[in-house]
Amino acid sequence: MAVYYNALKDALNAFNTDNILSITEPLADAPKAENIPCHLVVTQGDNPNASATLGAATLPILIYAKVYTGLGVVINVDDELVVQKKDRDGNVLATYYGKAGVPTVKQSRKETALQITKVVQEFTIDDGPTVPDTPVCTECVPVAMHLSDGEGGFYWDDSASATLLPREAKVPDGEGSMITAYFVDFHDNWEITETGVYYLDRNGTLHQVKTGSQFRTIETSETCTLSAAPYLKEDNTTWTAQVTWN
Repeated sequence: MAVYYNALKDALNAFNTDNILSITEPLADAPKAENIPCHLVVTQGDNPNASATLGAATLPILIYAKVYTGLGVVINVDDELVVQKKDRDGNVLATYYGKAGVPTVKQSRKETALQITKVVQEFTIDDGPTVPDTPVCTECVPVAMHLSDGEGGFYWDDSASATLLPREAKVPDGEGSMITAYFVDFHDNWEITETGVYYLDRNGTLHQVKTGSQFRTIETSETCTLSAAPYLKEDNTTWTAQVTWN
């Protein structure tokens, strides 16, 4: 039976309700392409490189996506993409930042894997009111960071007197619905630079806080793992990160 790929391509293009804001090559100063219709599917999966040890700074759950586009869209490995996920009315639910994997070219579509590095949520949806951030507690909590001891082991370092403010918020799940997600704001005694957030250990060494970093509250011994790298909130003064509590 003959397959009319042009007709199939036109039908699949109807799913391109999302938008690639930009595609930028590594080290490039400007995007090579902008405002491209696409279909973005966001999900989670086990990290195949996750270590059995807690201190490996490797996240056991990864956030990744697949971007479906027309065949004429040029995406190469390690290109940096900024993609908007929209609802059925064209409202932006979230903006995803990520790095492209190897594209798969099929007869009528191109599929590109995307490792998500940052998510900016939009809290306006058509089926409910805006949901503000909700503090999990009213005061910042002192935490220790899980670090390597340099001899094959790990320890909880609490020498920095660093504090976090746990909170929760409603965020898009990538499929048009909202779910509860957990965050921490970085407050006292963190080293902040242009490249991110750092923790100063007992030996005076700085450790960058990144995806997979783990912290433990000193008072209750609850632990959390960063689901994504810290980013600067819209107020341009507070660094925050999405976490999972263990």
